[in-house]
Amino acid sequence: LAAPLLPAALAGSMSLAGLAADPMALTDIALKYASALPLETLRFRLALLRSTAETVAAPKQLARLQLPVQVLASSADRLLPSADEARRLVRDLPNARLSLLSGSGHAPLLEAGLSLSDMVRRSNIIARQPAPRPDYVRAFEPPSPEALANASASLDTIRRLASPVFFSTTAEGRRVAGLSGLPPMPALGAPTTAPAEGTPRRPPVLFVGNHQLIGPDIALLVEAVYRETGALVRGLSHPSNFRPQPDEQGGPDGGRGDGNNAFTDFNARFGAVPVGPRALFKLLSRGEPTLLYPGGIREAFKSTKRGEAYKLFWPPAEGGGDFARMAARFNATIVPVAAIGADECFEMLLDQRDLLKLPYVGPRLAETATRTPVARAGEVFVPPFSLPAPWRFRRFYFLFGSPIESGAVDAGDPEACAALYLSVQAELERSLTYLLERRAFDPNEPLLPRLAFEASWNWTAQAPSFPV
Repeated sequence: LAAPLLPAALAGSMSLAGLAADPMALTDIALKYASALPLETLRFRLALLRSTAETVAAPKQLARLQLPVQVLASSADRLLPSADEARRLVRDLPNARLSLLSGSGHAPLLEAGLSLSDMVRRSNIIARQPAPRPDYVRAFEPPSPEALANASASLDTIRRLASPVFFSTTAEGRRVAGLSGLPPMPALGAPTTAPAEGTPRRPPVLFVGNHQLIGPDIALLVEAVYRETGALVRGLSHPSNFRPQPDEQGGPDGGRGDGNNAFTDFNARFGAVPVGPRALFKLLSRGEPTLLYPGGIREAFKSTKRGEAYKLFWPPAEGGGDFARMAARFNATIVPVAAIGADECFEMLLDQRDLLKLPYVGPRLAETATRTPVARAGEVFVPPFSLPAPWRFRRFYFLFGSPIESGAVDAGDPEACAALYLSVQAELERSLTYLLERRAFDPNEPLLPRLAFEASWNWTAQAPSFPV
């Protein structure tokens, strides 16, 4: 606010060395400075700045700005973290590019040799078009066989450590080893358009699961379903996984900010979609198999220190539930998916509540969380501080529970939809209980004997588990 007025206040005054030798001269300048910026004016400008800052800092506000933005930042600012703040802005703005000004200090536009008009001209900002809103559902192109093979190979380490075991449940309620009990689903690459007139459309399949700590098991689940059925399940993922990251270049032309980072690329290439009602509507309307975790971030960031392992943190069922009404609208078959093993694999040093209580660190984490896109109102995006704990690594188990048909449920009846929601939740909890009880009967559940067994077969055979 006031920094631009300081050179004017100093104009015509003695040198800085003279100021140091004459404190009264500094007092005189301070009085001139106060007259140039009266208290009432300063109070008004601070109030205006605070009001605007609060509006901009509200969740998703910056993400709504689709117009081109060029962010200029000093690379050698020793007073403020200008470069870090510029990177944050480029992450939050969907159509921004970053120009780091090499060698510039705290006042880059006042330094000799820098021309704002030249930088704007070279940025080509006028010719750039507003950023289109990506349609992750319809724009998805199936990955090539080579890409799928590479993705599967990238899971070899966790697959060997976890040796995941899969069970499914037939429509008659019989549990079987493997995934032969799953409802029929369209194979990857099958047409998603409506069938010919008079041809009944196969109901879409909606998988509903429990979020394990941090979610290291999701890729194993999706890969196993594809391997055994040929169907690629499209996961509904947290919006923060789709934020573009800046690709900086150290000149006034700046970076592209086009989001070419590994995690965004994985989500885009393998069909993940930012979670939300519209995304769920689009996927089910196209008949695509979909994976949803209703517990969201609260469940993924649970506190195993406080006994929350394998507990569900779903929203209340009042109003029809957040997915049951949509499933009923498309007559979807809902398959609860219980997963265990990952909650014990981490040593949680500080959970979310511990972190937020820390002096200095807690307020900064809370402030950063307000700038993170949210999937559900009220969530706090602060991951617990956990470390992998190899000494207690457990085997992963997955049970696809009894398929639940929604065709007989009226999507306009809140009570019927709430009952459907609760039935899915109850089946998932029963499946979790079954896995937690039955894994005690797995002779190969301990890590070291299981690794020795499978390594002796050169990883071509899996150690047997408990009988169904």
